[in-house]
Amino acid sequence: MQKDAEREDNDGLVEEKGLGLKQRAELLDRTRWANDFSWPEMESFAAYIRVHKAACHALICREGDDGDSLFIIARGSVEIVKGANADKQKVIATIGPGQTLGEMSLLDGEPRSAPARAASDILLLTIQQDELDRMISERPGLAVKFVMKLARMVSQRLRKTSSNLADRLQAGQLLRLAGSYELFEHLLG
Repeated sequence: MQKDAEREDNDGLVEEKGLGLKQRAELLDRTRWANDFSWPEMESFAAYIRVHKAACHALICREGDDGDSLFIIARGSVEIVKGANADKQKVIATIGPGQTLGEMSLLDGEPRSAPARAASDILLLTIQQDELDRMISERPGLAVKFVMKLARMVSQRLRKTSSNLADRLQAGQLLRLAGSYELFEHLLG
């Protein structure tokens, strides 16, 4: 039987209900998010976050799920996977404390683009869409700062992805050129 302070959510996440504002702010303070927010801002921000935990291998979200939340990893690590079914899934990224997942879905409302699972026991700081909407209404300056941080993160990831794609395309062109050169050498024999 679960404690009263906990509630099991979908996908194996359990909400930690008993943490006060200061405790949630302290968890946020231990992440790289603390670099962009003052302590009073983190205390204010804590009013809009929930804390969830999950055991190793628990599913955090599925590809195609509604994108109504963002997760900041406070402790542990999360694997982002791709693949048609569980036995053919490939880990495409492993992220740890201070990193986020779900920011694209939170910003654009589109379904989740990939499943995520706990690579270890984890503690997540969760920001739901309705809480972001409440922050926008109650604390617009804080909400703008939060959304700008998300925009920078998404931009950095897009730049990295674009660079990786360009590198792979260039490597493929070089391989094709090398193959053509070998064919040319063979024909000249």
